[in-house]
Amino acid sequence: MCSCLCSEPDAWLEAAATVLTVGLQGSGKSVLLGQIAAHHARRTPLLQGPGSAAAVAPLPPPDTMPTTGTELLKLPPVKGGLLPRGLILREVGGQMQPIWHHYYEEAAAVLFVVDAAQPSRLADSAMLLFDLLQDPQLQDKPMCVLLNKRDQPDALSQSQLDMVLRLHDLRLSHPGQLQVLAVSGLCGQGLSELMKWLAAAAAAAAAAAVAASRKPKHR
Repeated sequence: MCSCLCSEPDAWLEAAATVLTVGLQGSGKSVLLGQIAAHHARRTPLLQGPGSAAAVAPLPPPDTMPTTGTELLKLPPVKGGLLPRGLILREVGGQMQPIWHHYYEEAAAVLFVVDAAQPSRLADSAMLLFDLLQDPQLQDKPMCVLLNKRDQPDALSQSQLDMVLRLHDLRLSHPGQLQVLAVSGLCGQGLSELMKWLAAAAAAAAAAAVAASRKPKHR
């Protein structure tokens, strides 16, 4: 199933960067992406810049079922906004972990979603995160760890999450590559920062594509 917010021809898709979104089943990937899509469709100040309460206003949570395959979320270009070239978010379900690697090469960046309110699954998330960072296909590609559901009363503190996921060590060993954000797909916490990170990743991918096109081709 493919979700697109634009009725115009999709010519922009060829130039748009693809961001891979993965995480354990139930971590809240679909809800989080649904909120991003809703904000994008409304053209709220979240996409136009900081300083507005609308940027973090809670939205009704979308109805979701566990993703058993892959989902594409297409965010068309916003003139004067943070996504002038648009963006494609590809979600691959947690049950599809054995085939995640098939999508690494095309990804310009990676979102790794962690359920901060399920301590019993954090060790598994830590192992998956380590594997992602060690994969040669993702070397030097921007990666953002989203500590989701931080608004829930049973969510672990930032220091507890840092310790279990070894985030401090990972940031030291991957300087400039790894970003960590506390978010909530339900109340909108952290969405403004997330959109800025996505915009930066998309811009970096576009710059890299231009640089690659200018390199002389060896026969």
